[in-house]
Amino acid sequence: MQKTINFFIFFLKTKSHKLKASAGFTLIELLVAVAVLGLVSSFVFASVGKKQQDATRATQKLALDIRTAQNNSLAPTNLPVCIYGVKIKSPISYVIYKEDDCAAGKAYEDPDSFPPTPSEDIETVTLESGVTISNFSGQDIAFEAPEPITYLNGVTGTGVQPLTISLQGQSGTKNIVINRFGRIDIQ
Repeated sequence: MQKTINFFIFFLKTKSHKLKASAGFTLIELLVAVAVLGLVSSFVFASVGKKQQDATRATQKLALDIRTAQNNSLAPTNLPVCIYGVKIKSPISYVIYKEDDCAAGKAYEDPDSFPPTPSEDIETVTLESGVTISNFSGQDIAFEAPEPITYLNGVTGTGVQPLTISLQGQSGTKNIVINRFGRIDIQ
């Protein structure tokens, strides 16, 4: 009986030694593999999340710039400013502007094509890469100072339809709707 027990002990010792030397991972190897996997996946998820929010960020920025033009038109100033506005100049850019002379109308006047009384560009904004204005048609949103009168493409009044600006990105389409009263909604 003792011989049998000694044989099993010898057998178990040699088997466990062989398994230990030839197969399996050490704790260090396992931790390194998990750390590398975690690092790679965090980079992948971070870049995917950024691209999925591109249209949302661009829409928020454009709506904020329209609201800023609206607020500037309501702010008291000693300067003779007629209107503040936002003009969509291309599918990937827009300009925030002010107009000192309202004799020519209540819309953006390109400094290159209208020399007598051009609008003054306050800031030109280029949308982030991958985002475009999908329904580009040269939209113009202007607010008369100091009254809160809204001009959509140079027109105001009861017959004016709301103006919709659609931004398309990898995350989908977002819309900004501006009505004749100056209400700005993101949809």
